[in-house]
Amino acid sequence: MTKKIAPTNPNSIEVPRFPEALLSSSIQERVKYFENYQTNHPHLSEARDKLLDAITNPGNRSIVMVCGPSGVGKSTLFKVVRNHIIKNFVQTNKGHIPIVGVEAVAPDNSNFDIRDFYIRSLEALMEPLIEYKIYYEDDIKYSNDDKNRDLRKSLENALKNRAPKAFLIDEAQHFTKVTSGKKLEGQMDLLKSMASLSKVLHVLIGTYELVPFINQSGQLSRREFNIHLPRYRHENKNDMQAFENVIYIFQRNIPLEKEPDLVSHIDYLYEGTIGCVGTLKDWLFKAVKETLESKKKKLTMDCLKKHAYQTDQCMTMLLEARENEDFDVENEIKSAEYRNLLYHGVIPSNKNQSKKNETNTGGNKKPGVRKPTRDPVGVQQM
Repeated sequence: MTKKIAPTNPNSIEVPRFPEALLSSSIQERVKYFENYQTNHPHLSEARDKLLDAITNPGNRSIVMVCGPSGVGKSTLFKVVRNHIIKNFVQTNKGHIPIVGVEAVAPDNSNFDIRDFYIRSLEALMEPLIEYKIYYEDDIKYSNDDKNRDLRKSLENALKNRAPKAFLIDEAQHFTKVTSGKKLEGQMDLLKSMASLSKVLHVLIGTYELVPFINQSGQLSRREFNIHLPRYRHENKNDMQAFENVIYIFQRNIPLEKEPDLVSHIDYLYEGTIGCVGTLKDWLFKAVKETLESKKKKLTMDCLKKHAYQTDQCMTMLLEARENEDFDVENEIKSAEYRNLLYHGVIPSNKNQSKKNETNTGGNKKPGVRKPTRDPVGVQQM
């Protein structure tokens, strides 16, 4: 039997409603208000503070990785951190920019399009401060030998000259879209090299598909810092209190004449979002938009159900989260394995097994080469 979440008193936190004047505004303005509305919450605040500290005090770090499940609010974190840096770190040299951010676009085929990434990054670097622009078009030599190398060199030079506090890459899990493990390692080496040569901190923000990048090599681990932006979990009482508060804040800021009672439906909202605030916001926005456009005064459960994610979609999100969300937990097994390797040279069992699989696989044999067996001699009786 599913354990229900008992709603607490939502009035225990003071949350002002949306500006009353909005009720006299156009439908489009009210839709835009809720679309742009962002709320702070504990997991987002913690990740933001860690990331801002890593950016302002990087030390010898060259790469920071931020991981979390789909719909948890990583893109919101991207915007919040970018806006904070722009607001608080105005450069004295106006040819520089405080921070640069770009989205790693999903590939059209099986491999990540690194050329497209370079071009988008150069465009992002040259967008602001038009009157102080440093133009790199002449540096981009489209040679037949290696066009990507020239683009990469131009990007490294642009980062050096613009000297941003950090280079933010949203949807960075798309870097892992390659056809082999060797190429995956190459992608990480490429980013590590770019960060080192440009002397600009690279921040990779993405889903748990980034986990294979984390601590992939000993050389990288020394200069890497990981931040986890998790979902709110049902088994954690504090998590559920925070999730309920988020629901109440959204409830208070839905620009409709009558305030809906979303908190009473916390079970339903949790089951449809697995505790991810970004997913909750997207769901509510679709329902609020339809309610406003149909000129109704209150958001109904029927409208919410209409825009709810399907169970299969929620199952996929939950399986992805459950499989990866404890990647950063230092448990007893990890600690014991580390001490055994450090003091006694005992390689963890899973590492031993993977090496055995590599050496014992039959797939390494050349075509036409038989297994070593004894052939029969003499005349064989049928």
